[in-house]
Amino acid sequence: MLDKPALSLMLFLMLLPLSVTAAQTDTLKIGILNLPPAYICEEGKPAGYYTDLLEQVATRAGFKYSTQCLPTKRLYLSLANGEIDLFMGLNENQKYKDRIIASEYPIKEIHLGLYALSPSILPSSQEDWLGKRFVVINGYEYSGLIVELENIENQGKISIHRANSHKNAMKMLYSRRADLLLDYDVAVKGTVDAYDSPELFSQKISTFGLHFLVSKKTPYAEKVLKRLIAAHQELQ
Repeated sequence: MLDKPALSLMLFLMLLPLSVTAAQTDTLKIGILNLPPAYICEEGKPAGYYTDLLEQVATRAGFKYSTQCLPTKRLYLSLANGEIDLFMGLNENQKYKDRIIASEYPIKEIHLGLYALSPSILPSSQEDWLGKRFVVINGYEYSGLIVELENIENQGKISIHRANSHKNAMKMLYSRRADLLLDYDVAVKGTVDAYDSPELFSQKISTFGLHFLVSKKTPYAEKVLKRLIAAHQELQ
């Protein structure tokens, strides 16, 4: 029969893994990019309704959290490396897909499109891209479409201008330094509304699902993802 000190030690050792597990997964590092008004990174202060959603879900799931703004490319790299634990975005990045786990179903949807000052400028097919001046946001891959555009540019058939923000990209379009803007609908609408800019004509290219993405380097990543999904369902 175990004496009291031995019994206490055994109970301590049995409970230790549970304590470590709780400590390791108690605080989530949330990463966001600048996609106003959904994700807003101004002066390093995270905001936006997708940011609010992630923070509400984390809280509901029983986690503390910290939120930081990162450039697009660095965000996915940081997620893959475990520097951040959670993001809600496209599950399309093949480079890091085996280092990230994603929710089975999308949490939100986002639409990618071409925008122009006149409907006559919008292409009816990819053949109409030829000779056009595109403006894109630097760092965005547009689910691989940027590679296709760059290949066409290398053939001398189009030109691509790269802006450092959605707002600057739209300024280039309005100033007629570009014919077509490639961007996501939430960013375009947010910028138009914020600056009372003239409406643009658009052509939808694709619709993408936004998934909860958790780094595989997050301790007990699958359990963390399940808790987040359950919390999101409870908030519906």
